[in-house]
Amino acid sequence: MKLSSISVNCKGIDSVLDLYSLNRRDLSSNIASLRSIKSYSSMSGYGFSSIYKSLDRVIMDLDDKKSCLKNLENGLSDILKKYKECENNVSEHIKASEVKSVEVEYKSSWTLGNTLEVISEAGIIGNVVSAIGSLITGDWTAENIISTLKTSVLPAIGNISATVSKGSNANWRDTLLGLGNGLAGLDTSSAGKTFTSSLNKQFGQDLSLTGAKSVGDKIKVGTKWGGYALSLVSNFLENKEEFEGTGETGRMIAEIGIETVVDIGVGAAATAAVSAGAAALVSAGLITFAPAVAIGAGAVAVAWAANSVCEWITGGKDIGEVAADFVCDVAEAVGEIKDGLGAFAKWTKSLFNFG
Repeated sequence: MKLSSISVNCKGIDSVLDLYSLNRRDLSSNIASLRSIKSYSSMSGYGFSSIYKSLDRVIMDLDDKKSCLKNLENGLSDILKKYKECENNVSEHIKASEVKSVEVEYKSSWTLGNTLEVISEAGIIGNVVSAIGSLITGDWTAENIISTLKTSVLPAIGNISATVSKGSNANWRDTLLGLGNGLAGLDTSSAGKTFTSSLNKQFGQDLSLTGAKSVGDKIKVGTKWGGYALSLVSNFLENKEEFEGTGETGRMIAEIGIETVVDIGVGAAATAAVSAGAAALVSAGLITFAPAVAIGAGAVAVAWAANSVCEWITGGKDIGEVAADFVCDVAEAVGEIKDGLGAFAKWTKSLFNFG
């Protein structure tokens, strides 16, 4: 459907308003002249009486015309004022929409934070460089500090602890630079098995305190759990601000939990997908080795791409937010339907005296 457009010449309307005002002043002047003639006392007699009556009618008619001009002027002036207000409101709305679009586009673009997250995958040195870079270039907000702890500080502690526990068998070069085998401990016989075994390792061996052989390994497992806990804290801070003053505490807690689980799942799935791709390349003879830094950096890029596409489609919401909104909305809808059915059942029972 083609929408019609409205075009108003504001300068032209201003000219018309000036013309109305000028005509009113001319009419006022003419009315004053006629009244002056009418009040001229030297003219009297029957003939002049008839003339005076005619002058009265003319003066009244001119007064009416002057009032009509005034009403037209006021009406046109009000219309122009309302039009300008509407035009300003539309202009401000368009500007606000453009700003929102820019903010969404910026949020979905690759940022310095994403680069630092990739750097943090380059072993202990990468962790340290990323942490320093994040604190120097970012602000000292709780969100930024939590992100730095999760992506840089805790992994550095875990890597150092696990390497120290190996004693003379430790390979510090690989640990410092992230050059260890990124597919170690995975079933690389096929891409599908690599994907599955990567998920099993991430949610099994990497999180098992009982399976850790040394104190250093246990510390590394602890840092993994700590990273997940920080994801929970980060989502709590974000949702606390969003739900502040709404009174929807139950939904807030549900969204925090769902977003955290989904965020962790997206990261794990990205790592598994990149590992599966690397295993396929090794099997095909296209590469001979997949270092941990490559797997980690690839996983960061894949997770970013997935969330960016989601933000672009939804106008700013990542996968975790979309999943949380969907689950909570469905749960609320089911609850309302259940309440409605319950009320209907009670009404039916009372109507027909069942039971």
